[in-house]
Amino acid sequence: MKIFAHSSKGFANLTFVFVLMSFVSLYLTGTFAIALSQQRDYVRSTCVLEATEIQISTLENVRALFAVNPESTMIRLGIKTTKAAIALALVLEPPAVPALQKILDGHYQAQNILDGVQKVILNKARIELQAKHYALIAKINSGQRETAHPWRYMISMWLTFAPRSAPTLAIRPDSEGGVGPNYEWLENAETKQSLAYSWNIYFKTSEQYQRFFTWMNVLNLQCSVAPDLRGKKWGLKINADK
Repeated sequence: MKIFAHSSKGFANLTFVFVLMSFVSLYLTGTFAIALSQQRDYVRSTCVLEATEIQISTLENVRALFAVNPESTMIRLGIKTTKAAIALALVLEPPAVPALQKILDGHYQAQNILDGVQKVILNKARIELQAKHYALIAKINSGQRETAHPWRYMISMWLTFAPRSAPTLAIRPDSEGGVGPNYEWLENAETKQSLAYSWNIYFKTSEQYQRFFTWMNVLNLQCSVAPDLRGKKWGLKINADK
């Protein structure tokens, strides 16, 4: 009878340990699922939202720059026309040359002013694109650490969010160049101006819980927002891994 009682107690203890380990394993599994879901959702939503706002802002700056192209074209035409008139006046009516030269000087002055306006818009677009790009990286890297913090006593995580390439303002002066040029898109502008990022997370069970449950894995998430320049109404191409 004593032997039976002793065996029953041992069986009960084993059963309790088994149940406890099963419970802890299920709890850790759920913890992993919640932690990874929160991380993935935070990175995906923040990346798409922030990158979209950056591209919208950049396209607005480019539109502002392209909006003065007609003025640049008119000034160029005025310079060419006035130069031709001066050349003709030198032969047919020399007294008209000084007046025509003043007109030409006025065109050059307007061209210099326009060039200054273009450079202000161009520098603003470049600075904003780079600054917001790095701010996005910093925001996600900081935010994902905060999101992961409640789970770090059970899960060891190593997280990185980094650009796959450095974005550039994909515009250039036209073939005539010079002062106050027209601006146009580079070839493959959609790719060059794309904001593309890669998120990697390595995770495993913390050492104190590995006797109950051991799990380790690596996940990767891609996120990109690029301009869609087809037609007059520019749009965006958004991609985020599910």
